[in-house]
Amino acid sequence: MNTRNCPECGREIVYKSKYRRNWAESNRLICNFCSSAHAAKARSDKKRTRGEFLTRSCPKCNKLIVYTMHDNRNRAEKKGSVCNQCAVRSTPEISKKISETLKGRKYPDRASNIKGEENYFRKCLHCKKSLGYKTKYARDRAEKSKSVCNPCSNVIYKKSWSYVIKDEHIKKMAAKKAGYETYSDYMDDLEAKKKYFREVRALTRKQDITVLPNYEKLLENRGLNGVSGAYQLDHIISVSEGYRQNIPPEQIANLSNLQIIPWKENLLKSNI
Repeated sequence: MNTRNCPECGREIVYKSKYRRNWAESNRLICNFCSSAHAAKARSDKKRTRGEFLTRSCPKCNKLIVYTMHDNRNRAEKKGSVCNQCAVRSTPEISKKISETLKGRKYPDRASNIKGEENYFRKCLHCKKSLGYKTKYARDRAEKSKSVCNPCSNVIYKKSWSYVIKDEHIKKMAAKKAGYETYSDYMDDLEAKKKYFREVRALTRKQDITVLPNYEKLLENRGLNGVSGAYQLDHIISVSEGYRQNIPPEQIANLSNLQIIPWKENLLKSNI
């Protein structure tokens, strides 16, 4: 058997090979029990030394303050910080200063409350209150989405911590964002738009598009996006623009308003 005794406690240690036993004996290795005991003692000594080093006395009451990091202890010693019991969190002078600073407005340093040339303003659509924005982009985005101030939003959509937004509130918000007073008006206009689109498509199919340029290319890869050489039928004045400008469907679907162009040009045209 490849065994040897621990130099400290005398326990018998078994090795898998003679080489490992000879190597352990030449390096005077100890057993696992003694190794664990040495590690525990080292941790205890390190903790005790660390605790003694990361302490300082309070300048007022001379109470011992313990720190977990060297930087915290050094910073506190440099500033002359006191313990939590001696630290006065609020004094009459501090309370008076805070009260005067926040008098009449909740967040005085907020950009929307600072009146200056660098701020941009618009009126709330509901209560006509002036709303301040830090950038022109934020003001224009709020103008485009027709947003209201927070108090009006709470009243209109009945927002609260205990109130759950229901489907009717979602519908109302969708209508307000689209610029409609009620959801029924929004849906009526949406149905009219769908009806207009269907009528334009029906009239477009009746047109003789064989006389248009690039008709042969349209037959090869018709309506396929991402395919090289694919062409699509396009309305020069788009259907959406025709609906917004109240152009009759017959004019939008007329052959003079149709063209056959590559799919990429048609896609880029729709994104403008």
